[in-house]
Amino acid sequence: MQNKPNYIEQANVTMSGEWHGGNITKRELTSVLGACVSYLEDLDKIKKALFYGRSYTNIVTYGHTLENLPVQIGLTGKTIAESTRLIHGIIGIATEAGELLEALLSSIENETELDVVNLCEEVGDTLWYQAAILRVAGTTFEKVGETNIAKLRERFGDKFSEFDANNRDLEAERAILEAGLEADIQHHDEAVVFPVYQSDTLVQAIKIGAIGLELPEGESLITKGKWMIHPEDQSFKPFQVSQSFIKKHDPCQGGYYVIYQDGYTSYSPAQAFEEGYKLFDEFPYIEDSHEIDDFK
Repeated sequence: MQNKPNYIEQANVTMSGEWHGGNITKRELTSVLGACVSYLEDLDKIKKALFYGRSYTNIVTYGHTLENLPVQIGLTGKTIAESTRLIHGIIGIATEAGELLEALLSSIENETELDVVNLCEEVGDTLWYQAAILRVAGTTFEKVGETNIAKLRERFGDKFSEFDANNRDLEAERAILEAGLEADIQHHDEAVVFPVYQSDTLVQAIKIGAIGLELPEGESLITKGKWMIHPEDQSFKPFQVSQSFIKKHDPCQGGYYVIYQDGYTSYSPAQAFEEGYKLFDEFPYIEDSHEIDDFK
């Protein structure tokens, strides 16, 4: 059984493959990198003073000390120790980023190859600090990763573009972040399996019979309603989709609701879908084929 595409594979879909090196000079880049490394080295010393008890001296010393900082900025319902871990994690990620920047700066200035072993070590260290933050936040790497992919899919669809990178719908992205996995991800009953179609890849898809907004009794605000898709094949139950899905894809009756192997949901007009895909006759449903286990 194949595994679902992992975070690295899915993130690569929305990665820019462009390099506009003509926009920046070497001196401009190394100057900023050098300043960042210098500040982050100082931040690392502060981190060690705050969390490891080491001494810290600076030429300029002023203002109040930070005994009450965890109380001032901590999350509601969290202990002082947990709030301290949040601060530690945030500062720690920045200082590890400084290590990565220092490695890049050294390679540029010395015209040497980057040390992949060192890069992976520093990335691993950032994971340690991320884990501290996520534990206090009460979530996991898996859930945050899936939500992040959903946000990027909202921004780019299934392919990076510079236009989308420079024209973001921040409101829609925020809605996905707030809702976690609930936004822009399929909402149909998980026990229901849609027919599988084949082109260059395998997808699940269902032809749309109708689309409707269901509002609670006495409610008139669209934002309070549920968008429901009613399959043309009435042996399949209606299922809910997010408002951001409707806004982005503007699905129509007769078109197809499509689910890709990584879980991304989209819409295709009938003619385009029917010309590009055919029903996977040998294995008409997901559960019948090991070749399409990526949907599970």
